[in-house]
Amino acid sequence: MKKIFLTFFIILFLVVGAIIWNHSNNKEKYEKIINDYMVDLASKQKETTCFYGVKYFGKNYEHIYAWVAEQCYYTTDAKIVKESGSSMAYRFYQEDDAIKSFENPEDGERYEKSMEELFPVIVRKKMSSYSNSSIAKVFDELDARAKKHFNLSEFTLDDNVENLSIGDITKINVKKGKIKKLITLNDRSIYGSKNSITLYDKGDNEYELIKALDSDIFNIQQIFDYLTYETEKGNVTVETLKDGGTSIYSGKDYTVIACHTLDDNNDIYFGDSSLKYKESYCK
Repeated sequence: MKKIFLTFFIILFLVVGAIIWNHSNNKEKYEKIINDYMVDLASKQKETTCFYGVKYFGKNYEHIYAWVAEQCYYTTDAKIVKESGSSMAYRFYQEDDAIKSFENPEDGERYEKSMEELFPVIVRKKMSSYSNSSIAKVFDELDARAKKHFNLSEFTLDDNVENLSIGDITKINVKKGKIKKLITLNDRSIYGSKNSITLYDKGDNEYELIKALDSDIFNIQQIFDYLTYETEKGNVTVETLKDGGTSIYSGKDYTVIACHTLDDNNDIYFGDSSLKYKESYCK
């Protein structure tokens, strides 16, 4: 009996090891394939120099699933200008390990539905857990690569180019108030003070957060993209907790606590700039 158990344990260990080894090899392989494809595509379509951060999330026989962060740069007056950038999910179509095309989820009210159409549920779950603090680190790495590429250290922002990563959100404002649960969307609860959280679009139109989310004017991903963009610009600081990746975004007019715990809590807390993290949050 002991020999049978030992044999079973060894076989199980080898199988698990093979799966992990294969995934690791696939990750490196396909992240390189995607990066090379995106660089080649940008060289044909853009006059700027673009760098990519690729996060591989798996594949089936014809599709590769990944999250890709793009940042494009050019130089002027001995400074690196950060031009267009994006951070989004991709479904690549491939044949014999050669990428032929790709699809992205749609913006606005179609975002959640198109994510369901493009990605298996396990991939969507992994992507939703891919914390914005991780994406912010990727953009830091792209900046470092740009510095090395251009042999320059000072950045500036091209104010004449729309950043593609922030959707229609241009500002968030939160008034002081008592924090309580406001709504639950896709197993994610939103906390804040009622009617105190305002989003603004490019036309400077203002929208109350819950009404905007409920009517699909904005979605959660657009809010995260905006926070990531503001972090890149230096308008927001982010602190990452050691609970699995909860991020605390601190801006001039707001604090946003984006939970990401080992227990799969992905709630979001909105408060004014005085909001502090409490032990009762993200539970």
